[in-house]
Amino acid sequence: MKISKIHYKLWNGNAPSENGLTGEEVYDPLSPLEITNVHTAEIYVYLPASDINTRKAVVICPGGAYAGLAINSQGYDFAEWLCSLGIAGIVLKYRLPNQNKNIPLDDLKETFEYLHQNAAKFNIDKNDIGVCGFSAGGHLAALFANSKIEQKHSYLHPAFNLLFYP
Repeated sequence: MKISKIHYKLWNGNAPSENGLTGEEVYDPLSPLEITNVHTAEIYVYLPASDINTRKAVVICPGGAYAGLAINSQGYDFAEWLCSLGIAGIVLKYRLPNQNKNIPLDDLKETFEYLHQNAAKFNIDKNDIGVCGFSAGGHLAALFANSKIEQKHSYLHPAFNLLFYP
């Protein structure tokens, strides 16, 4: 199975708020919180092979109690599984809130904005992008899907939600 992977940093250094975390991110693949000290939001776009592409996409928010991210099993692995079904998986490495609850939500909104603007480039249907999350990521996905966030554009509402133990 051929999967294309694309990495993109959100905000280009101009995030609307900062979480106050500094220093290097800590990556420990043996820890339940595989990555901690996250202060730079990034997305990892996993695209399925063109012959099975359904043009659907799912933004994946890994869990981690808002203290870190379980980004392998609840992010990259899940994105690869979605690709096997012909669905693009977009893993959001969101910034940790560190007492500012709006930071992860801002990152998720920006991800939807980016995907809507680049849907043709990724061969996804901009009207068929959903959100999914595990644990704290499920909480984040539910907040995004159900809150009355001031939005510049109506497409910032997901087409569907997948919530795993939010």
